[in-house]
Amino acid sequence: MDETQAKATMESLSQDALAALGCYFGMGSMQSTLTFHMEKSRPTKRLQDALDECVNAKVLSRAPFNEVGGVTYAPLIPLHNYRNVTLSAAMKAENFTLTEPISS
Repeated sequence: MDETQAKATMESLSQDALAALGCYFGMGSMQSTLTFHMEKSRPTKRLQDALDECVNAKVLSRAPFNEVGGVTYAPLIPLHNYRNVTLSAAMKAENFTLTEPISS
């Protein structure tokens, strides 16, 4: 995705998707990853919806991590270029719980 496409894609994302990017990738580099082991906690539905939106928009990749359903996310575009937008969305997000415990 070229810079023009990346900018248009970022502008089309919801505030929750931008907030998720800001929380997890706002200060990172292209080598940053986010892994959910899915053993003790998992993303809330709201966060999962935001991450799925980012994957569908080709802003993040999603790969399996372990045999219990863990996943790893990684940026597909240089998110540091959008640091101000994503961190601002993260700061404005209200009642955005990111993870929840997995009941045994």
